[in-house]
Amino acid sequence: MDAATRAVTDELAIQRVLARYAHGVDCGDLALVASCYHPDAVEDRGPRYRGDLDGFLPWLGAALAELESCWHLMGLPLIVLEGDAATVETHCLAVHRRRSSPDGPVAERTIPLRYRDRFERRDDDWRIARRVAVYEPDR
Repeated sequence: MDAATRAVTDELAIQRVLARYAHGVDCGDLALVASCYHPDAVEDRGPRYRGDLDGFLPWLGAALAELESCWHLMGLPLIVLEGDAATVETHCLAVHRRRSSPDGPVAERTIPLRYRDRFERRDDDWRIARRVAVYEPDR
């Protein structure tokens, strides 16, 4: 495969991981979310969570359990390939809906953020090796 074709193939593979991640979070499918990360990945959500995948998945599951629904819109990622690694920045809008009680009013929160990722290709499989979520002021 020539270099240009390989670059397009690699970028598409990374974009698919990002789409799987958003779909997994929105559907509450933690196994699908886990499949987007290498087992030794590090997740950094600032003061919300910072640590390994074994701690991140339960943290995420608990956060999702508090929501009535969530929806993530991922922007086009900026991907810089560096051999078997890539730096990737993706803008995201997350919409979280929750109720304070079963019959209470719906509160909706729109959260703009950026995922700053290091992807690595291992055994010809691109996954997240490190993610830093940068939260912007929300509404």
